[in-house]
Amino acid sequence: MKAKKALLFALASAVAVVGFSAAAHAQTRYFSFVTLNGPDSVVGADATTFGPHEFVIAVNNPVVVRQIERILANETWPGDAVHVKGKVVRGRVAYNEEYPFHLDSDSIELFAASNEECEATSLKVEEDLHLVGTPAFLATGIWCPWSSRLVREIRYPFPLPSK
Repeated sequence: MKAKKALLFALASAVAVVGFSAAAHAQTRYFSFVTLNGPDSVVGADATTFGPHEFVIAVNNPVVVRQIERILANETWPGDAVHVKGKVVRGRVAYNEEYPFHLDSDSIELFAASNEECEATSLKVEEDLHLVGTPAFLATGIWCPWSSRLVREIRYPFPLPSK
């Protein structure tokens, strides 16, 4: 009888782990943001000119997903966390092929204000990617563009990662 209970428990645990893994993957959502171009950006009284390229992020945290949904629906208040922050990872990914780096999907956070040590445009990060994580540039490896503005959700059926 104990063996039967142990077997049922093991089977239930395996199903729960597989279900949790699939659910965790199913929760990944993709969003894009833009940043100011930098010194050549035009900032006027009525409008801001943003960079030509969207930067796509994968977000696993359902709390952050809900925050982003509120931002995209214009349901924020002054002082709310609306800018993107995350750990830079070297290498291209399918959902952000334009850049030779991406943000670790488990590190994505939103912020209202941050220190200047992690501020840069996407083009600057790309240019100095070899310096990321060194005292010379983005020492902690965290990128927090102050001018980041979430633009849209990207809906694309990316394939499941192969094991």
